[in-house]
Amino acid sequence: MKLRPDWRKIVNPEGDDLISGVSTAPGRVRTFLKEPWKGTTPHSCNLTVYRNDLGRLLRCCARDLKGGAGEKVILDKFQKRSPVAFNWAFYLPESHPDYGLMTDNQKSNLVSQVTMGDSVHWMTVSDSMEEDGRATSILNSWEKFIELAEQGKDIVVDLSELRPHGQVNHKGLMASGPIGMGVNDSMQARSFLSVYEAIADHLRVGDVSTLLILLGTLNETMRRGGFKRGIIVSQMDYENPNIWDYLDTPLVELPGGTKKGVALDKGVLDSPDLVQQIAEQAHYESLFLAKRQSKDIHANVCMGIHLGDRATCLIWRVNLGLVENLEALPKYFRQTTRQLALLHVNWRDEVGKKANIYPPVEEDRQIALDVMGLANLLAINGISFQEFKDAGEAFLNGTPRETKAGELVYWLAKAYSESTQEADSVMLEYNLPMLERIHTVEPAQSHSYETKDLLGKTTCRGIWAPYARKVRRVSDTQKNKMVNHGRVETSTEVGAKLHQEVCEIWYRIMKVAGRPHAISFDSWEPIDSDWIKQFLDSPLQTKYYSDHDKVDQSYMRKRAGMCDITNPDQCEVCAE
Repeated sequence: MKLRPDWRKIVNPEGDDLISGVSTAPGRVRTFLKEPWKGTTPHSCNLTVYRNDLGRLLRCCARDLKGGAGEKVILDKFQKRSPVAFNWAFYLPESHPDYGLMTDNQKSNLVSQVTMGDSVHWMTVSDSMEEDGRATSILNSWEKFIELAEQGKDIVVDLSELRPHGQVNHKGLMASGPIGMGVNDSMQARSFLSVYEAIADHLRVGDVSTLLILLGTLNETMRRGGFKRGIIVSQMDYENPNIWDYLDTPLVELPGGTKKGVALDKGVLDSPDLVQQIAEQAHYESLFLAKRQSKDIHANVCMGIHLGDRATCLIWRVNLGLVENLEALPKYFRQTTRQLALLHVNWRDEVGKKANIYPPVEEDRQIALDVMGLANLLAINGISFQEFKDAGEAFLNGTPRETKAGELVYWLAKAYSESTQEADSVMLEYNLPMLERIHTVEPAQSHSYETKDLLGKTTCRGIWAPYARKVRRVSDTQKNKMVNHGRVETSTEVGAKLHQEVCEIWYRIMKVAGRPHAISFDSWEPIDSDWIKQFLDSPLQTKYYSDHDKVDQSYMRKRAGMCDITNPDQCEVCAE
């Protein structure tokens, strides 16, 4: 591969904060480029295809959550395991600070080191996720636990070396502790002991419900250990024999704010009962929907980027609200695409062994050029959403309109075309295969709220109208933050039908002129079987959240809203 020693100067220009300009990078990219000593990777989320290799799945999920990234687990190949009969217990000495936090239920599984015989497999777990010393690292211990259990061995997990709950290490991360916070048996906070318990439950039962509980337990445990961002989202193909068990597992039983999704195509319409069940869960539980893709490609956590197994989700955005004139759109798309493509090609060389857990750049053939602030751009240029939709439709039909909206659509299509050419140019410079997917529209809620438009107003998320011109953001990371979007059209003024039509037009423009992933589409309409049929006929590739009752202040509390479904006593953070 031909290396460009000057790539950093292009990707990270001197004096550019990488957020306040038209080309605006999300937080993980900024941290990677501006604070390299933190040792982070720049991509935003990960995807793992489960091939009934439980140890690998847990290792991948834990590594990604440890990095603060969301995790999508694809269960298309899930097979119910044959139940395993084995005995296990754990050891914690009375001298450990967390010994007194044990609940009665946990005490029943506690053993004394003195009473154990030679036939028991004793496994001491080190206070490290991955580094091996004289003991077994936490990740290795999970795989060893699974291996021994499948052999029917008796196991003791020695947790005595784990730091007590609440202790902060040199990296500023708070320990989950071996036990949890010891509230009581019904309110026990998840800890690493909880992960072993969930693994054991899944091995003894083998169904998809216990696997989902295990993934949720892992997510909640990692978050209690100081990794405040990230969530595990699962997805199963509608033709998997376990699809009914998957759908019947209530979100309320899954810890960690876990969400579910289904991959489908028009073949699902041959099973009306299944369509009805999918529609009900999409309506009431925001079940995510994704159209089947080829080549073992799947939608990511936020449903806007298509990834293969362990592929990287590297995002950079164009703030449309800062574009001073419409004919400048191609310039900004080219600039941002070059920054993103150069980062994609070179970041692995900066992270050492961490790069080995992801596909090589020759196989990891996608980036994600995103946009935000369409509502701001339209308002600044005196264009309505309806005018944009009509102009987009006319352009795609070969009858472009000589209006301001028509001008915007023309330059937008040209921008996507030149963005594709720019990405191909970078790949040619490095003698690499062309990228298969480049363009997306993702939620970007946190990112957009950090940026402004030409008038100094807060940038609106993606290509969507906000629910109101002034919005109070309520989440566990941005408490009661009031933002002002200016004189943009609102969701009430746009309406659900036009909202979907704009998304469909935008995707078609990306498909004609660019190389698209998907649009992370939130439905504003009630979802039933007819809606599923209409969705399958539409150009849209995914359905993210369902905000069918009303699009108002609660719309800005999607994170909290899903937490209310899964656990009313705490708020979990999505990977948005």
